[in-house]
Amino acid sequence: MGVLHHLQEPVRGWKELPSVLESKGLMRIGLYSEIGRETLINQRSLILKDGIKNETEEMLKFRQKVVQDSNEKTRGVARYQDFYSTSMIRDLIFHTQEVNFDLLEISEILETLGLRFLGFE
Repeated sequence: MGVLHHLQEPVRGWKELPSVLESKGLMRIGLYSEIGRETLINQRSLILKDGIKNETEEMLKFRQKVVQDSNEKTRGVARYQDFYSTSMIRDLIFHTQEVNFDLLEISEILETLGLRFLGFE
């Protein structure tokens, strides 16, 4: 899947994709879900609040803090396999540019772009 969710203006990037499709081509899009990533969004807020930097040493300290935390919501991020890899946790929680979508937003974007939704996988 692509990286529309990491663009500063994902809709602008998405708007360019139909121009490279063959006539009646199928576009498979992967986006981050606002609801599905709630745990990660909460962690990102804590990281910003605590001023934790996107540096290896700070990420390792953050990871240890999460695992030892008594709050189930805080520890929820430890269920993700990416949490245990430095490069993957950087993308999972410490990414500097990420956009999450809900179904209403996706519906509006599809309408604006003149695209038709065919289903989820």
